[in-house]
Amino acid sequence: MNCPFFLNAPNGIAGNDGILVFGTMNHLETLDPGVVNRPSRFDRKYYFPMPNLGEWEMYCHH
Repeated sequence: MNCPFFLNAPNGIAGNDGILVFGTMNHLETLDPGVVNRPSRFDRKYYFPMPNLGEWEMYCHH
């Protein structure tokens, strides 16, 4: 599935209550600003820094 179809598909849904779309990106600077800054596509952005060595170890043990 290509990205434009995926991003436009929810626009045509009449009752879209309860639809939650997650997007992840390792290099936000390479993503098209129209996708990043367009209202209602990705309204909230969270930055998660790379884990340190202790956190990596906890992930591996989990």
